[in-house]
Amino acid sequence: MLIIKRIDIFKNLTARTFERLSGKSFRKGGPMEPEYKKILNNAYLSSLQAASMAFKIKFGNPSEPTIPGLGRYETIIDDITENITLINDKKIDVLKGKINDNAYFDNFLALTKELAPDGNIVNLFGITSIKHGQERKTILTERKEKISEVIRISQSESDTTNNNLIEKSSNQTIAGILKVANANTNIVEIMVDGLEIKLKVPDGLSDIVRKYWDEKVVVEYHKKNKKDNVLISIEEELANN
Repeated sequence: MLIIKRIDIFKNLTARTFERLSGKSFRKGGPMEPEYKKILNNAYLSSLQAASMAFKIKFGNPSEPTIPGLGRYETIIDDITENITLINDKKIDVLKGKINDNAYFDNFLALTKELAPDGNIVNLFGITSIKHGQERKTILTERKEKISEVIRISQSESDTTNNNLIEKSSNQTIAGILKVANANTNIVEIMVDGLEIKLKVPDGLSDIVRKYWDEKVVVEYHKKNKKDNVLISIEEELANN
C-alpha cells in the first residue's frame, strides 16, 4: 500500500509539472487535458524489484520522444528532481523563486510531503533518472513533519489577517473522518465526535485532500476570520495516534 500510494503521488506530481511548465493556470478541478492524460495513462510501470520497495516508471513513446511545447520528457523529470533536491537541502526560497505561483508551489510541497520518509517504515525516497546515458540520483531524506512546517509557514505568508502572520500557536489540530469534499467550493468537512467542522482548502492542497475521503485523518488548520477555517495540512491518522 505504501508503494502504490507513492506511485500515484509521483504520477500526480508529474501531471502537475506538465501543466505548470506548459504555462497552464492551476487546474482546480476537472480532468487533465487529453494530451497530458494520454502521457500518464501510457506510463510504463515495472513490477517491484525483489526484496526491495523500488519500482520503475517510464514515460513517453519511442516513436514520440517529445512533448508538444515542452521538448523532451527529460525536461519534466529534471524539473521534479531539481525541486525535490531544493526541498531536501532546505532551499525553500530558491524553490519559491522557481515556482512563483502559490497554488503550484503549495501543491509541489504537499505532494513531495506525501513521498517523503515517515521515519518509521520509510527512511528514504529516491529517484534514479537517466539522461544521455548517465544516471542521476535524487535523494529525499527530509521527513514529513519538517515539510509540514514549511507548508504551514507558506500558508501563513499567503493568507494573513490584518497583515500579521498567523502563528503556529493559533493553529488547531484535530482528528476525525473526512466525510465531505466539495471540489466546486473547495470545502471539506471533518467529522469529530459527531460534530462537523468545515475547512477551506487552498488550491494547492486539493490533490492531497481527495485521496483521504472517508478515512481517519489528522488535520491542522487556522482561523482566517470568524467564519473561515483554512486547512494547512492533512494526513492519515496512524493507529498509535
